Amino acid sequence: MTGAAGPARPRRIGVLGGSFDPPHLGHLILAQECWWALRLDEVRLVPAARSPLKESAPRFDAATRARMVARAVEGHPGLTLSRVVLHRDPPSYTVDTLEAFAA
Repeated sequence: MTGAAGPARPRRIGVLGGSFDPPHLGHLILAQECWWALRLDEVRLVPAARSPLKESAPRFDAATRARMVARAVEGHPGLTLSRVVLHRDPPSYTVDTLEAFAA
């Protein structure tokens, strides 16, 4: 054996999007359980700038919700915040988010 490593395994990344208005324990439990059960490398929590599924304005602005998610995932291995859709014109649709990650 030459010690050469085989091809790198593609990273397994989960995506959990939502309004996170505010983020709560249920979001963290869902993300952490998916990370563990599916043996993912990472679960990205993606707050929407504005949810297309909610007619009312969010209680907290997008930047505040992103900060709350960042604080919520601290100390949770495998969970990260993604701001990928916060700088895009709303509403945020899953297909657009996945295309942004693929790019």
